[in-house]
Amino acid sequence: MGDLATLSGSQAAAYKEARPTYPSSWYKMLSEKTAYHERAWDVGTGNGQAALGVADYYNNVVATDINQAQLNQATKHPKVTYLLTPESMSENELVAMVGGENSVDLVTVAQALHYFDLDKFYAVVKRVLRKPGGVIAVWVFNEIVVSPPVDRVFERLSDSTVPYRTPRTDMALAGYRTISFPFESVGIGSEGNSLPLDLPWKLSLDGFLAYLRSWQLVVKAKQQGVDLLPASLIDEFKAAWGSNPVKTVVYKFFMIAGKCKSSDFDYPFGPPGGQNWPPFPFPPPPFPPPFDFNHMPPPPFPPPPPFAYGNMPPPPFPPPPPFGSGNMPPPPPFPPGGFPPFPFPFGN
Repeated sequence: MGDLATLSGSQAAAYKEARPTYPSSWYKMLSEKTAYHERAWDVGTGNGQAALGVADYYNNVVATDINQAQLNQATKHPKVTYLLTPESMSENELVAMVGGENSVDLVTVAQALHYFDLDKFYAVVKRVLRKPGGVIAVWVFNEIVVSPPVDRVFERLSDSTVPYRTPRTDMALAGYRTISFPFESVGIGSEGNSLPLDLPWKLSLDGFLAYLRSWQLVVKAKQQGVDLLPASLIDEFKAAWGSNPVKTVVYKFFMIAGKCKSSDFDYPFGPPGGQNWPPFPFPPPPFPPPFDFNHMPPPPFPPPPPFAYGNMPPPPFPPPPPFGSGNMPPPPPFPPGGFPPFPFPFGN
């Protein structure tokens, strides 16, 4: 992830200009895969392009990045909270920052997964993702198709980046078909079989050159003293672009989305509302077996319980006592001094 942290402010601005806005249909498609829409986490948010789209479908979005220059370029939004996450943060600190265990309905990673320490990242995702019902979605593009003349010049530039590629950048160039993704498919790609998505976009020559200058492989080469975009090559791109200042280009994207596997349900969790659910897999409810003759006890049958209705004695009931003066309650005590003389006075 260190390469992303080294982008300067000017490079971050160029990165923002060159990257397309992801279509709303992608976020709608993902929102239909999650059971709840309370909280989302956009990881490696950069300038927040994905976070803003996610905010249309989720009530709260936590957008994190390790590069402050990128976050400085991010567009503000009332539903989006931008947070810096330095590499020194512990797993527990990151889980708490995002929202805690089992708190996130959607995790998105746009153009950044291949820079992460995947084992550590996936461990955090499995802790914060809601179970069941939460989804993680990742996507990347590996090329821009402009026109045959421009594409031929770009192919030469791409070939010159080979000495600066790493296994991580190769994952991106392969469209995430070789990246580890230990989640159960939700019908949008799967590990080893990412879903291709073409994204048409209007792009100016200046925007295209900004993309080339912010390309991580070009930035890496320049940090090592090699300029892969000399003025002569930029002139070739300009000549190949032609007189039309804006072209419709096609970004070649690849997406994978998944949910936690049942084997990841290894601690108690709860749905919105705070009530605790038992650990997965859920135990069967303690319903009594249905009545049938096979469930009756063998004879001799046990005697029925003794009859009782409140405090009534068991039968046979004793006969009531005969009615008589002896059964009448005693009279109330006479007042002191006896009864007043007759006729009784009324009032005072």
